[in-house]
Amino acid sequence: MISPDDKRAIALIKANVGNKVSRGTGFLVSTDGLVLTAFHVVGDLATGKKYAEPMKLSFGDPREGPTIESEARFVPDHHSVADDWALLRCTTPPAGVTPLKLGRIRRRYALEFESFGFTEAKRTTGMVYAGKVRSSGRRMQLFSDEAAAVASERVSGLSGAPCIVDGYAAGIVQTSNMEEIQPGVYVNREGALYMLPVEIVARACELLKVPVAPPPFVAEVARLLRSAQNLLQHGAEKLRVPFEAVSEEALSERVAEEMMRRGVEATEVALSTMVLGIHRDIAKKILDFAASTWIDEKAAGRVARAFSAPGNSQPVCLNAAELDTATRYFHVAGYPTARHPGWKTHVCRVSGVQPEDLGKSLVTEIRKLAANKLCCDPSELDRELKEHPHDEKPLVMVLPWPPPHKSALAAVRKDLPDIRLALLAGPSLDPAARAFCTSEGIVLVEPLIAENEEKDTLRALRRATASLEQSYDAA
Repeated sequence: MISPDDKRAIALIKANVGNKVSRGTGFLVSTDGLVLTAFHVVGDLATGKKYAEPMKLSFGDPREGPTIESEARFVPDHHSVADDWALLRCTTPPAGVTPLKLGRIRRRYALEFESFGFTEAKRTTGMVYAGKVRSSGRRMQLFSDEAAAVASERVSGLSGAPCIVDGYAAGIVQTSNMEEIQPGVYVNREGALYMLPVEIVARACELLKVPVAPPPFVAEVARLLRSAQNLLQHGAEKLRVPFEAVSEEALSERVAEEMMRRGVEATEVALSTMVLGIHRDIAKKILDFAASTWIDEKAAGRVARAFSAPGNSQPVCLNAAELDTATRYFHVAGYPTARHPGWKTHVCRVSGVQPEDLGKSLVTEIRKLAANKLCCDPSELDRELKEHPHDEKPLVMVLPWPPPHKSALAAVRKDLPDIRLALLAGPSLDPAARAFCTSEGIVLVEPLIAENEEKDTLRALRRATASLEQSYDAA
């Protein structure tokens, strides 16, 4: 959630354009007064001409304390008309305001974002917008219920606002999806916004540094650790994380980052010192996160793209030998925050299939598993599948290698189009397996885990889980 300190780093920008005023949003990115915004807030995109300087800036939400007034000018040669960004420098940096931390977006599917800007809907006080990151690329699409709820002209003013993901300013909000429903009246039916990732700005701007992103799951684990706030120092000591003069929230983030950076064994050692303050199930969930940090983002992204398109039942092939490895890919592919259950709980392995009449047997077994997973009677499965939000949390059935023949796969896809299929090919994909995937239209996801890494990761997790269980039993 956007904090009051975050809002203090976000400014209403006013630039004079003749006898008119251009309004938008910008955000502080350095202690010496650098402010990032969209170029079209302070200049004309059609001509590339800058508006009059200096621009007036008001930092903060006036409902949460006095705003800080300042003026700003363009940093010479630090703007782009093509990519629609501009870097300004305050003549007097806002005192006592902490700049927003810049960061990259690591995982590309179903991430949650927040933004705060001075739109027409809230011209002076500002308004929070929240939703999901819908797509990747040079300009990323966002979805926001708040943007969908108001007319598009009332979203005007959000341009230049930060797109905050996992606590980092990861992009600049630039445009919305406007549709004219009658002359002069526009709405944003889809709630779509678009933002430019700050890493693209940093490539062209030596004054901005986007640090290497922290390990995955830090934000999620930090939230889970807050339940053991009074014991965090013990975990910090084990991980050799300095904790003197550090706020509780910052300490939970530092401990979480070190856990995810150092892996399962170090995480278990730290958690064993906090068993009196953190629930056993939460501790095991944190261990599970630590065991998933190896997952290749591009591979998980391909899994997400293959399974997230509505009505797409195209099978996916993984060169994994264990169901546990496969579920971790699906987990990362659909896991934006700790408030989202990811895809892990929606994955199960098909077994007990009879080779005689393979297609019919496969459909029968998958129906049984799906009904059990959705807690419904098999006779109600078709209706339940239609109501189940399977595009955001797809129901995945994992089949061991060798895969069923083409007609059996076709039978499943015809009878159960809302269920996704994944094939486990073992630790490596030989030419025959690749040829099969190509001929059957199966998505081959690479690069994936090596055989020794798969075994070592699962072995380490089992050891750490057993050790943690002993710590809880002894407490």
